[in-house]
Amino acid sequence: MRILTPERIPTSLWNGTHIIVPFLLSMAYKDELLVRGLFKRAVDVGHRGSIGGETEEDALSHFSDRFANSVGRAIYCLSSPCETFTDVSNTFLSVFSHGHVALLDIPCGTGAFGLSLISLLIELREQSILPSLPLTVTIVGGDFSETARAVNGSMVTRIAGRALTQGIEVRFHPVHWDAEDDEQTARMVDIWFRESVDATEHIVAVLNFSGEMHTKERLDRFQPIMRAILSRLYDRNGAFLWIEPSRPGSHSNRKDKSWKLFNYLSSMRVNVPFLARRHGATTNADPREVAFRVVHPFTGNSMNSGVMLQWFDPFSRRDM
Repeated sequence: MRILTPERIPTSLWNGTHIIVPFLLSMAYKDELLVRGLFKRAVDVGHRGSIGGETEEDALSHFSDRFANSVGRAIYCLSSPCETFTDVSNTFLSVFSHGHVALLDIPCGTGAFGLSLISLLIELREQSILPSLPLTVTIVGGDFSETARAVNGSMVTRIAGRALTQGIEVRFHPVHWDAEDDEQTARMVDIWFRESVDATEHIVAVLNFSGEMHTKERLDRFQPIMRAILSRLYDRNGAFLWIEPSRPGSHSNRKDKSWKLFNYLSSMRVNVPFLARRHGATTNADPREVAFRVVHPFTGNSMNSGVMLQWFDPFSRRDM
């Protein structure tokens, strides 16, 4: 049974054909752009932006030009208006309903996934679609860009007060993280566990990483890092979500970066028991993709978008 059926998704998030950036998040985004002198650039549809990066220019370019589309992908996956990701939506809305939940957001960038999740929960609680039960969300955001982490922290601050009015306490801990560094990875996971000692669920979310993991050499170096992170969940309730941009038909295109990434990721299951089974449960980890459109939060223009998702949830989830 779906927690959020398509007909219950508010029109402030899905108008039947387009994902809409939650109003609270769009206003926080606008304020952050204005403070940084980037609002004019963000409404100029001629800019395509970078895929992100360590430099201030790369991070801010990605934030101004691609943040809204990244939010659209996250909202689509978490609300699943066309049934494609019903299991993902059910798990997140169930797990993030009450208690203390820990989210590892890597690479967090300027916060598209974590901010989308919190904004979605606020919207659904404000419209009495979900109950406003006490919830603490501890987010550890790992990224190698100091600028991106700073923007992420500022954006969390902009929505945290509104979250509190709906019973949600957000704790954000930015961490410098090089995705190919063993020690930095171990430190990041240590911080994640230390800041969430009483959390009942630990969720790992990866968003928009195919731009960095674009060669087999990079993937070969990153695979043991990802394996090390997920192996630390051996005695915890948890799940693992990976979201990447997609184009229609890209799953059948072996040259597509996201397809190659997910195909490579699937091979990890034999080496990480958490990904393959837990307490006798199995998961369907085949990549899924869908194309859709997003309303630009400032111009109202329709933006083409698409998402490919890989999902591992080896646990039976609690009811709301």
